[in-house]
Amino acid sequence: MWEVLECDLNTAVENALKAMDDSFIIKEFLVKNRSEVKGMLDTEYNEAEVMELFKEEAREEGREEGREEERVNTLREKARADNAERRAERAEKMLREMGVTI
Repeated sequence: MWEVLECDLNTAVENALKAMDDSFIIKEFLVKNRSEVKGMLDTEYNEAEVMELFKEEAREEGREEGREEERVNTLREKARADNAERRAERAEKMLREMGVTI
């Protein structure tokens, strides 16, 4: 049916206009306004690229937020472990002072 060719935007628009049947009502408008059509398509294409860049930036921000949360959680857990260790040491010291052998 349609052959897919890789080409630049200008060639693609020109090929599409040539391939379009003359009975299509919109063809005359598109031919007269081909530079606007090319500009619109180029903007649409660039918008897709920009959106992909935004998505990648958002993903990276999410990853960084996750890493930061992990750092905070690790520090919090370390503080809890240190605190528990200090309490255990104090308890052992008290028991020794009371003459209890551990």
